[in-house]
Amino acid sequence: MKPMTPSDFEAQRKFIDTPSGRIAYVEQGRGPVALFVHGVLVNGSCGAINWPS
Repeated sequence: MKPMTPSDFEAQRKFIDTPSGRIAYVEQGRGPVALFVHGVLVNGSCGAINWPS
């Protein structure tokens, strides 16, 4: 399987509306599902202390 480019992601991205908001997802490959959730219990500022300014 080739790496996914940003344009591949945009072309394959799907959405589902939930009571908590809209979620974007991409289905790729085969086998058991792997779910990666960004931003649960943290936000983008958590990495700020590790990034040079």
